[in-house]
Amino acid sequence: MESYQSLLGVITYFCACCFIFQLFLQLRERNIEK
Repeated sequence: MESYQSLLGVITYFCACCFIFQLFLQLRERNIEK
């Protein structure tokens, strides 16, 4: 059960990183268009 919780934490962390990275790319593309 403990390993399952840690795995869930890693997946959540990975998803958060991907989300922030995509957000950063979108903001950068908008700035370049201007």
